[in-house]
Amino acid sequence: MKLTGVGLPLAEALFKGGYASLVDISETSVEDIVSIVDLSETQVEEMIEEAKVILKEELRQEEQDQNLEDDEEAQESEDS
Repeated sequence: MKLTGVGLPLAEALFKGGYASLVDISETSVEDIVSIVDLSETQVEEMIEEAKVILKEELRQEEQDQNLEDDEEAQESEDS
């Protein structure tokens, strides 16, 4: 996982609890994760928020990449 402070043991516990991706973590409640891992509510809140931030950044990057591809295709069409 890409989350700060999430090493292999915690990642395995999350995975076994049904949290296999950042999307899974970002869409759950603090209470659900607290019930399966040994973290405080504050730590889990931070984890969920970080997952949301990472997902937003990945989406922004994908949109930027798509815009670049679209611009390159438009330029190639103009050059033809």
